[in-house]
Amino acid sequence: MNPVIKRELCTSEADPSKRAWMRKLRPWHGHDDHFHARLACPADSSDCKPQAALAQGDGCDQLDWWFDEQAQAERKKAQGEYQKNVVEGKGWPMQCEALLAQP
Repeated sequence: MNPVIKRELCTSEADPSKRAWMRKLRPWHGHDDHFHARLACPADSSDCKPQAALAQGDGCDQLDWWFDEQAQAERKKAQGEYQKNVVEGKGWPMQCEALLAQP
């Protein structure tokens, strides 16, 4: 999600004990207009590889990097690598190609 949205959510709830659900909302490059939902692997899918567990905490204490001017070059580099992987189609299994090729 966009880091500005995450920041607003974090500041709208001052009580950290009520922000546990926010750990699922993580800022990422190129996600200004959409977000992804994490799904569990079906029990009968031997090809499915589960994702790594989410980091602990609500993530509100990790937002400064997204707004730090000195980190801008680091963010641009990371975003470039992310976009390159998206354009090249890296990251999904070959079994997904059939789904992605559907009209």
